[in-house]
Amino acid sequence: MINIRDLRIGNWIATDDNLFMQVTLSTFSSLENSTGTYKPIPLTGDILSGCGFTYSGEDDKYSYARHFKSNLRIAYADGQYIFYYFDKLGGIILQDRLSSPILYLHQLQNIYYCLTGDELRLRLPAEVELTVAD
Repeated sequence: MINIRDLRIGNWIATDDNLFMQVTLSTFSSLENSTGTYKPIPLTGDILSGCGFTYSGEDDKYSYARHFKSNLRIAYADGQYIFYYFDKLGGIILQDRLSSPILYLHQLQNIYYCLTGDELRLRLPAEVELTVAD
């Protein structure tokens, strides 16, 4: 179950039947009235790729980059995805974690919007098999 306060219109979530849907005003109504149960969609490499992130595999981490106006990346380290800042100045590498772990697609959408002011679009090929959280 998802906490209604964690959602924005346009976030992707899953229904009881494991169908993916985008949050609308009626989704909020359904959650408030307990007439629907929705689940978060776990973040995976396939989802990051579908959101326009490119796998780079640098720095001994599974790293996904997307062209931001800064050097932000998403890394998979220690079993979790995190945003971090990465920059090379001469021979020095600067990096620091910028967020708590990102577990679900709606969290990524929200943090992406906060950082860029743009909505994060999801486009997945039909052959990608997605799972939902229990």
